[in-house]
Amino acid sequence: MYTLLAVLISIAVLIIIFRIMFAVSPMFKFFMHGMKGGFLFSEIRFLWPIAVSEYPDKPVALYSSKNLLSKSIAAVSQNAKRNGTVNTDTVQAFLNRLYAYRTRVELDPDNKRGIRHSRFLTKGQKLTVLRKGKGMFSSQVMHSGDRLIISLPLENGQLTVSGGDWLGKKISLYFHRHGDAFYIFDTTVEQSILYNGRNALALTHSNSLLRSQKRTSVRCKCNVPARLFLGAQKNENRLKPETSPGLKCVLEDISEGGALIRIGGKAKTKMLIKLQFQLEGRTVIMYGISKSFEYDESHNESRIHFQCMETKSSFKNIILGYVYKMLPDQNTAVSV
Repeated sequence: MYTLLAVLISIAVLIIIFRIMFAVSPMFKFFMHGMKGGFLFSEIRFLWPIAVSEYPDKPVALYSSKNLLSKSIAAVSQNAKRNGTVNTDTVQAFLNRLYAYRTRVELDPDNKRGIRHSRFLTKGQKLTVLRKGKGMFSSQVMHSGDRLIISLPLENGQLTVSGGDWLGKKISLYFHRHGDAFYIFDTTVEQSILYNGRNALALTHSNSLLRSQKRTSVRCKCNVPARLFLGAQKNENRLKPETSPGLKCVLEDISEGGALIRIGGKAKTKMLIKLQFQLEGRTVIMYGISKSFEYDESHNESRIHFQCMETKSSFKNIILGYVYKMLPDQNTAVSV
């Protein structure tokens, strides 16, 4: 009985000691937070002097600072280059963990709540219009004021339903907001009008936008020449550099999880694609599938929404390094 009581008292004392250490020791708090974030002890030890140099009174703030996490990534890369260890599994794994943590901070739902009202739609936003009994149409936002003004919906680039036939109809609008997520909402067509000399529809606004897919990666706009190879690849060839020319294309945005590809001709969905391109002098290869596309008949071009299914950790780290380098500097930290 007394032995059990002594053990319980010892455990209680240890808990109290750890709580006191956590409260009063910035280093202890920093290391515990890092381990909770998935970092190894040696990795946290590497980050400690970086944190102290920037936040001597509160080093744990490193874990919420986009700017300082980016500096930490740069420090790891520079140190590895000096030591000739850039391509080792240890360094690449450390970079993977840092990039993953940096991405979580970037996509913090407390800072990235998306939009809840159609008034926040911007001019030029591309829309998919769903009308029961008629099918699927493409359109875009022309103006967002007291009412939402959109271009007259087209079906495969053709006018198949006149403006008057839309009056009073209930429709659903589906769109992808760049850098955010997919949304859908229901509304009603109030009027068929001319707006800036173009046929358009005036819609009732909605404050019930359904955010259907949260972002899992950070994208940045770019203009990167690339080569595209169509068709299924053998496992051993998927991430092997190609020497044949392939199809020329341009990447208009990129993330670790995919890209927006501009290419000549009309694309298809569910195409298996191998992408090969250069980022800052280094070759990157991604293998995946075309989720959807938009066809511009006047220019005979397609924009393919490409989802990456397979790549190497080293390729992913190159992409993430490029993405975060292209983002605006944000030297901010939030309370932890």
